[in-house]
Order: sequence, then C-alpha cells, then structure tokens
Amino acid sequence: MRHIVHDSSPPESLLKMQRKEPCPEDPTKAWQDFDDSELRENLWKLQYGRCAYCERTVDLTPGGVCVDHVYPKGRDQTKTFEYKNLLLSCTDKNTCNLHKKAKWFEGFIDPTQLRCETSFAYKRDGSIESVSPAVACDVKETVKLLNLEDRELKSARRAHFERLEKMIAAMENQLEAVKEFLQQELALESRLPFYSAKKQLFGMKP
Repeated sequence: MRHIVHDSSPPESLLKMQRKEPCPEDPTKAWQDFDDSELRENLWKLQYGRCAYCERTVDLTPGGVCVDHVYPKGRDQTKTFEYKNLLLSCTDKNTCNLHKKAKWFEGFIDPTQLRCETSFAYKRDGSIESVSPAVACDVKETVKLLNLEDRELKSARRAHFERLEKMIAAMENQLEAVKEFLQQELALESRLPFYSAKKQLFGMKP
C-alpha cells in the first residue's frame, strides 16, 4: 500500500454535494444520486491509475473502478462526501472495496495512513506479511478484510515479480542498464502495478 495524501483540491461537484448534504439522512441514496465521474478522474490522477489497496492498474472505463468510503458512510453520515475518506478501488468482486463492503475495524490499515507503507512486508512468492509483531494483528485483519491474498491476486503479484527477476538476470553485469530499467519500472508516474511491493523488493539501495 502506498500512502495517499489528498493534497489536491476536492472536485467542485463533491464540494457542492457536501454543502448540500453535510449529513445525509440516507447516505446510500445520497451517494447513489451523486455523479462521481469528476471525483473518479480526480482520484485516478491522485493514485496514478492504481487501485488504492491492491495497486493493480485500473482505468476509468465503465465498471473499471469504484469509489470506496474508507470509513463506512453508514457508520458516520458526515463522511459520505468527505474527500479524505474517499479512495479509488478496483472492481474485483473478490478483493478490495467489493470484498470489504461496509465492514471496518479499529486498527484497519488504509492508504490514508502513513503507517501503511511501513506495516506490510511483501514476499517474492506474492504473499504479504507484517513487518513486525507490533502490527501483526492489524496487518492480518486488514489483509483478510481486503482479501489481499486472494489466489489470483497473489499469483499476479508473483508473476510480475518473476518477470522482473528474469529481466534483471538478463542484464547480468550491466549495472547501469539495471538501474535504468528499475527507475522506469519503479517510477510512481508509470502507472505500472504493485508499486509499493516492487519498491520494497527491487528498490536500489543507496
């Protein structure tokens, strides 16, 4: 997970709805009545075209992405149109937002928290573990809630890492070529998948 900071201005359409419905009586209906197309485009740019949770590449085609309320709007209606509570997620029915649904727990690790970048340890086999015992419980429950070890998702991560390893191995003794390749692969703006995991596993040490 990459720490996502909502430092850009909220889209005007969202601000308008927040002024109109600061605490909607029926947050589900209020959200359904909201045209979130401008918001989705805004978050897509903020997240460099990746799902906030699994970091797979997503696009803005119909059905390609959905907006997730990090803290469920049903628990706190005031967060229905709160910009910092909104993230863009993939539409895989087995993972991320569509798996999390309206569930949440105290200790849930999400991309709006700085600690998300120092809590997860990514393995080359595609699995995810906690960095330390201090966060082990929160990591385990977060991975479970988002189903980040879904069989297909884990396999996709592993295959991506194996591809990188093969390409790096093919550049044996070509340090500059490896550096250039990794700079391109690990560029935040590249919109390539699994940014955080690759940065952890393949990032060039100073």
